[in-house]
Amino acid sequence: MASHTFDPSRYAPELLARVADGWRRMADDERRSVERAAHLAADLAALQASPALLSAAARVIADEVRHLDVCSTVADTIDPRPPLRGRPRDGRRLELVPRAPAGEVGVARTLLTDYAIAKPSVAAALAAARAACREPLIAWGYAELLRDEARHATFGATAATWIVRRWPAHLRRNLWTECLAASAGIGLRPRVAEAEALGLLPAPTGCTLPAWILPHLQPLGLTHGPANEPAILH
Repeated sequence: MASHTFDPSRYAPELLARVADGWRRMADDERRSVERAAHLAADLAALQASPALLSAAARVIADEVRHLDVCSTVADTIDPRPPLRGRPRDGRRLELVPRAPAGEVGVARTLLTDYAIAKPSVAAALAAARAACREPLIAWGYAELLRDEARHATFGATAATWIVRRWPAHLRRNLWTECLAASAGIGLRPRVAEAEALGLLPAPTGCTLPAWILPHLQPLGLTHGPANEPAILH
């Protein structure tokens, strides 16, 4: 739990409601991340992944559960009133729906698209939001989310490397191209300067891969463009 206090009287109720609703949307995203991580762990087990990979997948699940609680805590502290658009306040409740195993190609696609490629962009957006935020409670929330994203990205690259270890080069290239195309524009949100200053997550900076993820992608035999942003420092 956050140790920081928050004084809502400093802000207009409409702004508080907007920011709290943004954090509840992030809680919704984190709930889906828990479900995705749980299914991914089951898929890796079905593919006979090593105990080390399964342990890493289990840690991702635990991280996403904690992220869900962090987002719900921040939202409820900012504005304890019912959220906008009538969304029910059940941010900590999980409902995992069983499904058939995704198979080798589907698991590799998820690991690359949702983790190795998407997580660096999420980390960049969280770092930018934390730097702009003026409220300790919300800065704490961003820090709690940010500290796991780089590890989740490297997990995705490492697990994908294991899956495609016997794939021919042309199939790896096709997968890489497909995943990059699927990642374009993911998670974009409109910019609201006043709300961002208080603690609404800004739009992601784009899908350009930062330098720190590239060594983890090289074993896949995949390449990105020559221009990459400087490493994100955590």
